[in-house]
Amino acid sequence: MSIFIFFMALMVSCAPLSPTLSPVPQPSGPSEPEVIQVVVKPIVTKGFGSEDERKWGVDLSAYFTAFELRVRNRTSQEIFFNPSLARLMDEKNESRSPLNEEESLNHYQTANGNPIITLVPKSRERVEEETRKIKEARLSSGAIAPGGQKEGILLFEKISPTRCGTVILELNGITVVESGEVKKFSFPFICDEKN
Repeated sequence: MSIFIFFMALMVSCAPLSPTLSPVPQPSGPSEPEVIQVVVKPIVTKGFGSEDERKWGVDLSAYFTAFELRVRNRTSQEIFFNPSLARLMDEKNESRSPLNEEESLNHYQTANGNPIITLVPKSRERVEEETRKIKEARLSSGAIAPGGQKEGILLFEKISPTRCGTVILELNGITVVESGEVKKFSFPFICDEKN
């Protein structure tokens, strides 16, 4: 077990990081009180003193292309959100599904098969703590009552900087329970760095 932890610790510093994404400016529509509001923020944990790394407790950019999501139900009806129906489209129009819990932990533990080297190995306690934080932070499916909200992170396999011009996060898993109507949201992003 200690050899595995040492190997895992050696992996993290040389893996290519997920590219930094910036939202494409969108025209804002009229403010409506009875809406489903979705707020999306790309997570950037690279660099010293990263606000996102302090918030989530894991250098997510070393393992994933990650987004922080908040879904607010400002309607008078219950909605259901299934994050597994989200899709991330890359520059070549290839679609990625969010990683489930098992896939997320596998990517974290194996660095997605990428050779990585670090100078400071992680302790078993640190690996266990980061594993717990990834599990707790992941956005789960469930009902959202009127006036309620659900928040967490969506984790995807890292997008290669060579395939990252514009990427689009599509959320197709928000359903109005009573009517069965499916609400769709689309969020385009531009890569800040392209190799």
